[in-house]
Amino acid sequence: MTRNELDTIEEAIEEAMARGRRAGKNAASWCFDGNTPEHTYRTIARQMEEGDPALDDHIQTPEWLSGQWAGESISELLGDLLPGRNDNEQQDDDDDVTEDAIMDAYCNAADEAFWAEIERTVNFHLSA
Repeated sequence: MTRNELDTIEEAIEEAMARGRRAGKNAASWCFDGNTPEHTYRTIARQMEEGDPALDDHIQTPEWLSGQWAGESISELLGDLLPGRNDNEQQDDDDDVTEDAIMDAYCNAADEAFWAEIERTVNFHLSA
């Protein structure tokens, strides 16, 4: 790989992380509305603190890059961040590693931002 390709890959990963953070925060905003009762916030806060698997009954984590939730799909993300990528061409191992790194960066950042925003929202409503 040339230096320019490396810079491009690193920039693509950084952009994927930024997009993932935005997607995670946005998706978390859909989990509550103005009608969410206080006991729901208390239950979620307790479940988060205890690591209770029942939290999954209250909060559905999106499947990032599935195209669900009006989010990006894999082909949209990779198409934007890897110019010249062609889904119809056979990819070599380096391409697969690069694509995996970009998708992992997006998904990890989205998960982290999603749960941080859930926690922030719960704490905000309980402190009011």
